[in-house]
Amino acid sequence: MTEQTLLTPPQITHQLANIKQAVTKNSVENLRVIRRTGAVISYNENKIVSALSKAFLAVEGPRQEASCYQELVAALSQQITATFLRRANENNLIHIEEIQDQVELSLMRAGEHKVARTYVIYREEHRKQREQQVVPATSLSITLPDSSKQAFDEAHFKTLLIEVCQDHPATDPDLLLTAITNNLYETIPLTEIYQLVINYARSLIYKEPNYEFVATKLLLNSLYSDALAFLGLGNHVSLNEITNLYPVYFRTYLNKGIKLGLLAPELLNFDLDKITNALTPEKDLNFSQLGLYTLHQTYLLAHEKFCFELPQAFFMRIAMGLALTEADKESAAINFYQMLSSFDFMPGEPLLHFAGKLNPQLMSGYTITVADNLESLINTIKDNALIAKQTSDLMNDWTLVRAQGTTIKSFPAKKAKGFLPYAKIAHATLQAVLDESSSVNNQMATLEIWHLEIEVFLETQQSLEKAVLLPMANWIPDLFMERVLADAEWTLFSPDEVPDLHEYYGKDFKKAYLAYENKAARNKIKYFKKISAQDLWQKMLAAQLCSHHHYFAFKDACNIRSTQTQLGTIHCTNSAGLTFTANETDLAACPIGAINLANHINQQTLDTKKLQRTISLAVRLLDNAIDIHAYEFPSLQNFCLKHRSIGLGIMGFQESLYKLNIPYATTLAAELADKTIETFSYFAIQASHLLAQERGSYDSFEGSTWSQGILPLTSLETLAESRSGYLEQNKESSIDWPLLAKQMMTGMRNANLLAIGSEKAAASLCNLCPALEPRVTNLTEQVDSFTDFAVFNQALVHTLKATNLWNNDVLNALKYHHGNLKEITQIPEQIKTLFATSFEIEQATIIEIASRSQKWLDQAVVFHVYLKEASLKKLDILYRLAWSKGIKAIGNLLTKN
Repeated sequence: MTEQTLLTPPQITHQLANIKQAVTKNSVENLRVIRRTGAVISYNENKIVSALSKAFLAVEGPRQEASCYQELVAALSQQITATFLRRANENNLIHIEEIQDQVELSLMRAGEHKVARTYVIYREEHRKQREQQVVPATSLSITLPDSSKQAFDEAHFKTLLIEVCQDHPATDPDLLLTAITNNLYETIPLTEIYQLVINYARSLIYKEPNYEFVATKLLLNSLYSDALAFLGLGNHVSLNEITNLYPVYFRTYLNKGIKLGLLAPELLNFDLDKITNALTPEKDLNFSQLGLYTLHQTYLLAHEKFCFELPQAFFMRIAMGLALTEADKESAAINFYQMLSSFDFMPGEPLLHFAGKLNPQLMSGYTITVADNLESLINTIKDNALIAKQTSDLMNDWTLVRAQGTTIKSFPAKKAKGFLPYAKIAHATLQAVLDESSSVNNQMATLEIWHLEIEVFLETQQSLEKAVLLPMANWIPDLFMERVLADAEWTLFSPDEVPDLHEYYGKDFKKAYLAYENKAARNKIKYFKKISAQDLWQKMLAAQLCSHHHYFAFKDACNIRSTQTQLGTIHCTNSAGLTFTANETDLAACPIGAINLANHINQQTLDTKKLQRTISLAVRLLDNAIDIHAYEFPSLQNFCLKHRSIGLGIMGFQESLYKLNIPYATTLAAELADKTIETFSYFAIQASHLLAQERGSYDSFEGSTWSQGILPLTSLETLAESRSGYLEQNKESSIDWPLLAKQMMTGMRNANLLAIGSEKAAASLCNLCPALEPRVTNLTEQVDSFTDFAVFNQALVHTLKATNLWNNDVLNALKYHHGNLKEITQIPEQIKTLFATSFEIEQATIIEIASRSQKWLDQAVVFHVYLKEASLKKLDILYRLAWSKGIKAIGNLLTKN
């Protein structure tokens, strides 16, 4: 992932190639343009070329050679056309204002700010001229969602727009109304009116960030209109009126969803009077524009393009779906609903999608350890495809598969192909199964770095095309890191000749590895290779530089600090930070979710009472998901019910720092992470213990570190002993732990409990930075097939307005510098420091915050690395530091270059 930069014509052409697949379903001939008079005409790209050329000519003046900007004009015009083809609605209609908005936006993105400014002035002058000639549109009729026709009621829309602009200074309802009336045509659908005014409000966010709240309210009104019409409950409804309609709506919604085969019939077994009385429609206003847009596009139930699930129904559906196993399911559902709808906690993507539905698939982080036989190889490909129907989030551990060119005992004349062909087939199968909106980068291949094919696989990462196809995670034992530091040799083996090496870690791994090296030196092992540990390390870093999706995970830290050491070995971790003790017969996964840390900061301090209650409810909700999940794989059912693993994390650490006025790159931030995550860990362990007293411990509890009173902090000593001085992790504590350690020895409900990963689904709904991550930029754009709009850091906007620093100059500077404050002279250093973005922060600070947090978790913290200009030297320093700080996993590399 890279920060947005100015686009050159070749880059624009490359973007056009990337979206060709989405565009082919439409053609330019089908596009039609709605003029301001309401007339509909054919789309003509030449008019865009003409408008752009005139804008350049007005700035640059007459030239002997106009070719200097003709190439850019042509590229921008094609890009604008491609955008409309990609977004084409059912009628292939585009409003003239949308075209002009895209022209303006494309010029800004291309860095042609003077030309864009000239074009804006041109539009404004013509707008003023039109105001003198505007013809009332009250005689036009509109098409309601139920297909009936109704005269356009300008007074209704004016009242609506006044309502949505209320409480948001510097927003203008009359301006929005003009956008509607200027773009009407006979029988225009009501949904289209909403869409055009929403898009217009979004376009104004660049000029006044308060339009984000206006656009959010307009989108809510649109959702209300569509949902109520689809369910036969009316068409027009305001934010105020929806409160009275919600109880009737919710019952109708449940019945319709069940009738359509989308919702579980068991939801009707609840006392719906209690349930509907608990609904709080005003919480719809808690959403940001990005959060509500994400909810609408990704999660809300729809049928034949009609979205009929409203936000509070969405939260209650999840809450009810995860309370089905409770004795008092109404009380549990209401408690869950209040937590979810307040954004205090948000579950992971599978629960957001499937809770409360038929055949609920609620697990995340699917992990498969592939055995060294053809049956396992083929089954892995098949299982990947079946899992991909619900989620693309899965990890395949290929370490046990023998290397290419080695002997197959059952067919001595044939040589093994190695794991790579099967890994590529598995990934290609996933691509075939997934829909266009899913990311195949969530499927990863893990390989322990003594594998004889590790160099071959790293070399495939040097090709960007192949790297995108097959993201990889390195599984790194401490002995390798010691040899890197000593600039010593490292030996690669084929796993069929060292079959138990993948199962060892710590001192046992070192003993076994040295023994195998000794056998190789005596020619007792056929397939091996000696290389420089430093050279292999550099190749690993180079693979990260090329692909940016190359995880580093440290085997010994994950295993030595595991709670399930009595059962075997952890073979990999994933982007969610989950670490399962599983073997080749297991399919491992678990439900995940994240606590909104910022919502638990109250009056400049951590609200521990609220945090304790939220964690208790969240652990209960995730534990319920284990029993409610519809198991399609017996091996997954056995794993989940035996170990009852969950992954409870946090989000919004950055927003907590904003609330407390603490810059990210400070010792205070690291200390806050330390104490906060310690409290988080304490309450979570306590909650799992209390749940075990109520429901019983998980089946494999006996022999676990929980049963021995070994806390996550205690396990640091074991890791330090194993590393013999190579650990520099803070070991301080601020809570009295011995009593809880004694209590948990009597029972725990969940084998795995705490993981802070980089999962973004929950954070995006709450408009938060995921996990412990710093903010990437103070101003970004949401750009996809449907829309584009600015997303400001509202905390920054609030601070600038509160200090009387918000004005057009600062706003324009923010846009010019893409949200980076460093070059904006009007902003004081104190504010710049507080709102410094990820690429401005010393990465050692991020590592320290992750390390302080990692000491309190039984699973992993996964964090990303942000570098303006990445190099092997910089990565070498940072990744060695991360290992020495006890980090278990390092995620993606994000750069500006």
